[in-house]
Amino acid sequence: MTTSVEFGLDTFGDVTNDDAGAPLPHAQVIRNVVDEAVLADQLGIDFIGLGEHHRADFAISSPETVLAAIAARTENIRLGSAVTVLSSDDPIRVFQRFATVDAVSNGRAEVILGRGSFTESFPLFGFDLRQYNELFEEKLDLFTELLKQEPLTWQGKLRPPLKSQSVYPPVEHGRLKTWIGVGGSPESVVRAAHYDLPLMLAIIGGDPKRFAPYVDLHQRAYQQFGREPKPIGVHSPGYVAETDAQAREELWPDYKVMRDRIGKERGWPPMGRDEFVSEAEHGSLYVGAPETVARKIAATVKALGAARFPAEILGRPAAARQADEEHRALWQQGGADGARHARRVTRQNRHHNRDRGEPRGSAPPTPPDIRVRIRRFSGLCGLQRRDGSQASELKNAIGMAMVSAGLFASRQGPCGLPAVCAARSRPTPRRRSSAKRVIPRFHCFQAMARNRRLSH
Repeated sequence: MTTSVEFGLDTFGDVTNDDAGAPLPHAQVIRNVVDEAVLADQLGIDFIGLGEHHRADFAISSPETVLAAIAARTENIRLGSAVTVLSSDDPIRVFQRFATVDAVSNGRAEVILGRGSFTESFPLFGFDLRQYNELFEEKLDLFTELLKQEPLTWQGKLRPPLKSQSVYPPVEHGRLKTWIGVGGSPESVVRAAHYDLPLMLAIIGGDPKRFAPYVDLHQRAYQQFGREPKPIGVHSPGYVAETDAQAREELWPDYKVMRDRIGKERGWPPMGRDEFVSEAEHGSLYVGAPETVARKIAATVKALGAARFPAEILGRPAAARQADEEHRALWQQGGADGARHARRVTRQNRHHNRDRGEPRGSAPPTPPDIRVRIRRFSGLCGLQRRDGSQASELKNAIGMAMVSAGLFASRQGPCGLPAVCAARSRPTPRRRSSAKRVIPRFHCFQAMARNRRLSH
């Protein structure tokens, strides 16, 4: 039986609008993301992932730099990319940057490597898109050698060879946690198993169960390689409000704008309301009240065996802005006294909220090994109650949904609810029988939007 699921939040740093409808400066969006990550840490979210893009509608082009800023202001939340476009970067520099974030954060860094769904980085940095696959294959091979942290002798076709080369700084403890991000390619699934790396499935449309064959392929590949399978995570978009109807009505206008803007670049037809509703009810859009989203996450974890669920929360209604500012003010007033007062308000609004003095792992139930990397059902975006209580409500709802789905034993946790949140130091669950696979993370891909709506 799965013992823990990580709950995380992901964001690209979507450029959103101010109250007057004007796009916020990219610099302000980045500062907002840092603030949101700080709040996520205080609320007990397991992970936050920042995507890399080089275009006008997303503010984050250097996730590691923003993660370093977050590291300086947080204590527990794990920090990673979502994803790092390795094909158009230097594997050695990527390793060095994340090893630096790991040092600054005292061992909380991880990286998700991918080929990139958006390709604007290739011409920007002088890479030939015709070598899209070849670049990733070779650079991933080099990166996995760097993970060994030994003097490196390596030779490829696309860069000069390395001979007895050491790379600094080294990771202080163990190996740098590294995932492979996969959007639906069987070859990528086998590649992750070949390099013995955890698999992060980006499921952004359609029935999540259609990815079950990829999970099975992942298991079979590990069997053939004679190794224990590494964890599997799921990354999907979502939006949480007080009720299902409210969540859909608030998300729909901005979601359509974003979906049609990207779809136009890729030759997709405009999204209709029926398609949106279908995705919310049967697809990979996790929209609704906390209980609704929790049940859907539990169903996906059960179907795929995910250990982490990173959620990408899309948009943010203007009604939440004032409460947002009030919450931030609580943290800023009077230093430690203000922080204590904010925590007290959070606990008063939601009695199941975690005691901030306890270890992260003993917090209110969060699905085992599910990391919503979107790392963001934490009252940061897409959540109506800015005091953070809705984040705790969602986490608790996920825990109860996991028990109802038969994924967890109903063990008593510190809050009197099923203890489904594993301690951070707990090792990744080992593979279960073929009947029940383990997926270690569920990320909800979320465009964190503090004090702003998605830019039109």
